[in-house]
Amino acid sequence: MAKSKLEIDRQIFVDQCQIYTRKLEKAKCDYHRNKIAECDDRQLFRLVDKMCRPETASSRVLPSHDNAKSLANKFADFFHAKIKNLRKDIDSSVHNSPSVDIHDTRCCSSFRSFSAVTEDTVAKTITGRNAIGLKVARVIPLLKKSSLDQEELKNYRPISNLKFLFKTIERIASSQLHAYLDKNKLHSPMQSAFRKFHSTETALLRVQNDLLRAVDKHQEAVLILLDYSAAFDTIDHKILIRRLCQRYGITDTALKWFSSYVQGRTQCIDINGTLSDEYRLMKVSHRARLSLPPLAIGDSAISASKAARDLGVVIDESLDMKDHLKNVSKAASFAIYRIGKIRKYLDQNATERST
Repeated sequence: MAKSKLEIDRQIFVDQCQIYTRKLEKAKCDYHRNKIAECDDRQLFRLVDKMCRPETASSRVLPSHDNAKSLANKFADFFHAKIKNLRKDIDSSVHNSPSVDIHDTRCCSSFRSFSAVTEDTVAKTITGRNAIGLKVARVIPLLKKSSLDQEELKNYRPISNLKFLFKTIERIASSQLHAYLDKNKLHSPMQSAFRKFHSTETALLRVQNDLLRAVDKHQEAVLILLDYSAAFDTIDHKILIRRLCQRYGITDTALKWFSSYVQGRTQCIDINGTLSDEYRLMKVSHRARLSLPPLAIGDSAISASKAARDLGVVIDESLDMKDHLKNVSKAASFAIYRIGKIRKYLDQNATERST
């Protein structure tokens, strides 16, 4: 075309470019629609996020560093020190006599051992011991919010990843334990998490219902929300094992398995494939039970708030849900904006799933 300088050649070139562009766009649409169709709900949100923010999908946000190994060790020291200091604070705040007396009632039923599963190789691993090599976790630090300072280590959340075989064993043990607890009605009646047909929704409904009923009866209603830092890392393992035995009737091989499960665990920090030095998780054993200080409203350190977030729902002092509805509206507007950025790759079914 450049040589001939004929209008017909230029038009042929333009037509071919348009044909190529249409085919390329069709190929992209087909590819993304197939990927969306293959995703479950959890994978779908990750894929949509990746499509909307391709510039940040390939790399994690990390503090500035010259050496990945030194940064990994720096994170390891920070997370280890955080748990150590929390446990030190708990030990210094315990009282010899707890404010609430908790009796460990004896359980009438018994869970002695795990039953065999379909694969012999997996069944042999549940014998009362967990292999040391399987209890090594790789921890990936992720920035809690994009608006936070990425240079501050405290703004990162440690995400622990265990080996596939160990996670498989966990699921098998968990399913058998849940079946035992359900059969013998050992779940706490107020427990909403980690139970079938119980979720954050049932917990929120109970809280909202109790508050509204109290108001209808012209009673005062106070909602106190506690957020424990690193709660699972500060559980007393001796008390946990004793409760499993006495309150829930877990004995013999099963109890040995749970004892082995919480012992000898190690972890290392993963910075884009570079690992920190491996370190052992500390054993937890408090000298006494933790007793919460008296709670009061007014002149005490606990001050009233006009609104508070409970499991993702904003509960306000008037119980009219206006603050929560505002947040939902903002989230919906943002979702529509995200869909607009990738709408050419979505059909009707994919759009409905994305929202």
